[in-house]
Amino acid sequence: MPIEQARKILKQPLFIFFAVALAVLITDNFLLFERQSKNVVVNDRTLSSFVNVNYGLDNAQMISSYLRSLDEQERQELETRFLENEALYHFAISRALDKNDEELKSIISAKARNVVEMMVNAEQGLPSTAEAKQFFEQNSQRYTRGERYNLLIVNRSAPSEEILHTLQNEQPTIRQVVSLSNLPNLEKVLREAEPQQIETQFDTQLASDILQQTDGNWYGPYQSDKGFHWVKLDRLAPVDVEFQQIEEQVKQDLYQQQVDSRYQALINDLVAQLNIREGR
Repeated sequence: MPIEQARKILKQPLFIFFAVALAVLITDNFLLFERQSKNVVVNDRTLSSFVNVNYGLDNAQMISSYLRSLDEQERQELETRFLENEALYHFAISRALDKNDEELKSIISAKARNVVEMMVNAEQGLPSTAEAKQFFEQNSQRYTRGERYNLLIVNRSAPSEEILHTLQNEQPTIRQVVSLSNLPNLEKVLREAEPQQIETQFDTQLASDILQQTDGNWYGPYQSDKGFHWVKLDRLAPVDVEFQQIEEQVKQDLYQQQVDSRYQALINDLVAQLNIREGR
């Protein structure tokens, strides 16, 4: 009789409801405990994920080989860094569960950006020679060597009327020109110099003044914070560089452009997946 009554009770809807509710409550508490317990598993799988993201190793075989190559001390150091990373992660989550926390979003976004960049770099292969040559031809101005200059320079600590007369009338040799300088730390001969190099020797305004002078004649003295300068300038015409001379550079330039384009396309795709609402 007691057994039959028990069976009737078990079949009651109210009992079933309470049983289900109790099971849900127990399960939820168990999962909550798991979330709050900060359990961390340290094994090859978790360490592989850590190495993948933090060390930039994308190939599973490379990661596995790396882990096998570690001695006991190196393995311990890796596990320590892994646990520190996990501890910081749980700290960030525990203090910033609000999804509107801008500090937390910035940290996670920066990490995600690094992951996307590594993905793109791993997926993008180097351009072929044909692709690089086409890129070179489409961007020929980028690889043209601009106007350059040969300069002879006399640098002195004080002005002198005799220096310009000597330079203009006696046509001294390069050795004689060099001997006229008494400021040892300044260049006396610049060959195939670009404007930026001349600005480094002097300053932007003085370099601009020098580049305005006529070829083959001595001018000066120009005054700078370094001293006084007499300059003879000869212009060299722009030179078109052959593709074969800079093939590797062109491949790297094209590769970087492709990586940048792919990265931006991925970011644009992620933004497009957002449900955006205008607000005030």
